[in-house]
Amino acid sequence: MHAQKGVTYQSLKDKESSFAYRIKKDIPRTFPDNNFFKENEKERQRNLLNILLAYSNFDPEVGYTQGMNFLVATLIYHVHLEQIEKDYFVIDNDFEEDVFWIFVYIMDNK
Repeated sequence: MHAQKGVTYQSLKDKESSFAYRIKKDIPRTFPDNNFFKENEKERQRNLLNILLAYSNFDPEVGYTQGMNFLVATLIYHVHLEQIEKDYFVIDNDFEEDVFWIFVYIMDNK
């Protein structure tokens, strides 16, 4: 992994990615029949897009490969459930960043 020191999640997700087309193509295919993703479809897809774009910029050597969308979507689901169980009814702006860094950890320790 080629992590860049001092890079923030915000800067990574806002940066253009050469993988954007492929990521955007896979987003609607990610658990289309799952109620969690159907209920807030646009918001969940935006979360997923932001995290995958950020990762593709964080580790451009890996970038994005098909299937990452399902891993990140699963993380979004579980982090969301954990927040509900702890009575966090509002998902704050750190939610995506938390999922992003969990995904980075998983990818770094594969």
